[in-house]
Amino acid sequence: MSGSFEGLEDAKEVAVSQGRRAVILETQSCNTNAIGFYLHQGFEMIGFDTCCYTNNDIGRKEVRINLGYFFHREGRRR
Repeated sequence: MSGSFEGLEDAKEVAVSQGRRAVILETQSCNTNAIGFYLHQGFEMIGFDTCCYTNNDIGRKEVRINLGYFFHREGRRR
């Protein structure tokens, strides 16, 4: 996943250069490897959408998960 890491770092650099507060992304709840990776990179869960993909997302166990990396919280990360 080194390419994913480099892409995230690039996104953070662009966001900082543009004066953004955060980088926001989404993944599916069934993609546990991606969720773990993003959490390890300092992202935090900020929301979810139970009907983004279909009207039966919960039944399909495929809910949209929103994660955010907030620059003003960098000193408080684990």
